[in-house]
Amino acid sequence: MPVVSDAPPPKPAKYVGRPIGQRFSQVSQVFLNVAYPLAPPDAGEMAQQRWRLVASVAAILFGGGMSAPLTDTVRERLGLAYTTESSTDQGRPVEQLRRACGDHARQAGATGRRHRQAAARAGGPHRSRAPERAKNQLAVSRVRSSERTYVVMERAAEELFMRGRVTPLQETLDLIEGITADEVRAVFQRMLEQRPALAITGKGATAKAAGQLAAALSGAASG
Repeated sequence: MPVVSDAPPPKPAKYVGRPIGQRFSQVSQVFLNVAYPLAPPDAGEMAQQRWRLVASVAAILFGGGMSAPLTDTVRERLGLAYTTESSTDQGRPVEQLRRACGDHARQAGATGRRHRQAAARAGGPHRSRAPERAKNQLAVSRVRSSERTYVVMERAAEELFMRGRVTPLQETLDLIEGITADEVRAVFQRMLEQRPALAITGKGATAKAAGQLAAALSGAASG
């Protein structure tokens, strides 16, 4: 039986993407985090679960495995980062697609410039099985996490806060199964239309470098 709250879902604050840089000399690497807002195109969809699941599929497709475009471009083919991944932030009224990398300082700029290419690959025409693999990965993750009590409780609290309703597992799996490639592609299109929030820290990281990276990403998105 679905749990329903009478409280209306919260409205997100106005998005303000800005760069932050902080030097941390104790480590030799630079850590780069880029976040994009993933609000649905229609504000009336805020209380719906589907667009959040579509965003999660997009994040998995983008950087959720060794063959994903983000990992393949930045880490495997170009060797610009030791680790790289993408995920959605589930704990806010508006999800964010977060892309994190651990890089050497001299490679951080090149890593940022390659971000657009990886996103374009992920958001472009997909191989026939690519979205299906991402959907299966998300479905398996949901099933496995449903066996952990604290995860179920945390997700229920977040859904009540964000949507006013807790979605049963089977309903969630049915929603995932129905996600289309066009819906996933639309997530990347909306993502690249936005100015990213960017944080860079580590040895050699500076506010100036953060601003240059953010400008490069914003310029690539508008170009």
